[in-house]
Amino acid sequence: MKGHITVAHRLWKEVVEPGDLVIDATVGNGHDTLYLAQLLQGKGQLVGYDIQKEALFETERRLAALPTKLPKIVTLKLASHATFAEVNPKLIIYNLGYLPGGDKSITTRRESTLSSIEHALEIATHAISITCYPGHPEGKHEEEALLTRLERLSSSEWRVYRYHLINQPHAPSLLWLTTR
Repeated sequence: MKGHITVAHRLWKEVVEPGDLVIDATVGNGHDTLYLAQLLQGKGQLVGYDIQKEALFETERRLAALPTKLPKIVTLKLASHATFAEVNPKLIIYNLGYLPGGDKSITTRRESTLSSIEHALEIATHAISITCYPGHPEGKHEEEALLTRLERLSSSEWRVYRYHLINQPHAPSLLWLTTR
């Protein structure tokens, strides 16, 4: 079996087409932002959010290696994932937790994540992808809160999938939500 990131990328590739609006709610080091920009092929719009300047700097550095027209479709914002204002994105992705290589005390939080997810459920036109990292205390609480909320979603409106190694409780999990 493939890891959660490979699975997420395959799912995103099935959804994203050139010309779409996509939101990366937690850009981190920019790996997912880069992948999404490549899927858009220079058409559409990709908006990325992060609360850390270092994350945006690293993402900009990664994007600079792309062909010139790809970075032009990307807008990076120094803001919380709880604040995005774009409407009708086809896909919204979250890679929760802390910035790899950064300050581990700065992490996504259950309350702001739940608030952001509620907003995402209202505006996403096709899918929401959430990678959870329950290997640290806040990540565990965040994942538990998300699972509790998502299992209550109407099955007539959303399909909710979970990709997780059940014999490794601290392993990352992927939550994949698609509209019906």
